[in-house]
Amino acid sequence: FTAPEPTRVPATPEPTHPPGATIVDADIKSFRHTDLEVKTNTVVIWTNRDQPLHTITHISGDRNVPSLWNSGPTAPDTSFRFHFTEPGVYPYQCLIHPVNMRATVTVTE
Repeated sequence: FTAPEPTRVPATPEPTHPPGATIVDADIKSFRHTDLEVKTNTVVIWTNRDQPLHTITHISGDRNVPSLWNSGPTAPDTSFRFHFTEPGVYPYQCLIHPVNMRATVTVTE
């Protein structure tokens, strides 16, 4: 008895964004993060257009509240995305260059 060859099933591709979400691109250039105003159900995609590494890191402002996102070191021409589902003001910064790379994402309904 010979077992049949297994049938290969291709992986299900992950959606590039949740259904119905708005996509907003935010380039990181000249050591600057950009203030953004978006609606709920928006995916912001930050792309590093500088040569050095940068991070895109939420700063909660409260030691008891964890950061909602941290990209880790983002290399040139690579991206990081975050899906905003709740209204609010979300400060963020680059942990490598925290003095001049600070901004906020304001999310409205």
